[in-house]
Amino acid sequence: MSMIIRDPQNGQGARVVGVEGRLRTAAETLSIGAHETFVGHGYELLSGIINMTGTTESGLLYVRNTGIVDLVFDHLDVFLGVSDAGSLDSVVRVYRNPTAGTLISAGVTLVTAAINRNFGSANVPTATMLTGAVGLTVTASDGVNFLEILGPPATHSIDLDGIVLPPNASIAVTLVPPAGNGDMDVNVALQMYELTDAI
Repeated sequence: MSMIIRDPQNGQGARVVGVEGRLRTAAETLSIGAHETFVGHGYELLSGIINMTGTTESGLLYVRNTGIVDLVFDHLDVFLGVSDAGSLDSVVRVYRNPTAGTLISAGVTLVTAAINRNFGSANVPTATMLTGAVGLTVTASDGVNFLEILGPPATHSIDLDGIVLPPNASIAVTLVPPAGNGDMDVNVALQMYELTDAI
């Protein structure tokens, strides 16, 4: 004799326990990030196009978690335009828990904040999100940068493999333009989600 577990949504028989005592069910598998986006807690952060003059390292994007749930960063896209110095490499750095610098003290709050990747949701993350400019600085609490990428003019996609920002933790992205640079454009995009469901 089989037992039926009723679906509370429509009252129809949805799950069956067979005579051997095994539960038979159909399932869908989603990554945690896809689930959080589905329920309205996945975001895209854009620095906007920043014109870089000179060769000084400059802060482009800063995020500090001011909420009560973790922020998880999945992906970083860096769009490097062509410098008037030619197709030389730039250096992109990701800083872990920066504590000071003019990016933090003088950065501009992102105009669009974070774009929700669920186009039917108006949720925004609880975070300080700043975009930078030429010459704005970053100081890391541990004295070193967390990640460094060297690349020519192109779109560079970097898998961050789930960098976690607990409450009060922060992350920053900077750029060192190529030698001899006088003019180039750059844009940074970070994909993240709020970890609202316990694992």
